[in-house]
Amino acid sequence: MDSKYLKTYYMIKRPWTMKVAKAGGDGMNAQARKFAKIMSITMVLNLMAALAFIAFIFIEVIK
Repeated sequence: MDSKYLKTYYMIKRPWTMKVAKAGGDGMNAQARKFAKIMSITMVLNLMAALAFIAFIFIEVIK
């Protein structure tokens, strides 16, 4: 996935996750790092759900 797209997605969806991701470089504690990882997984799942939804609508329209 394109990192530029990811950044844009983060800015639109959750502005505060950008702050979490940026803080990752400078001495983030383990809990915060785990949280950031969980957030990125959630983001991917959200994206997949959105794509599936769009595909479903698209198929329904074609029928």
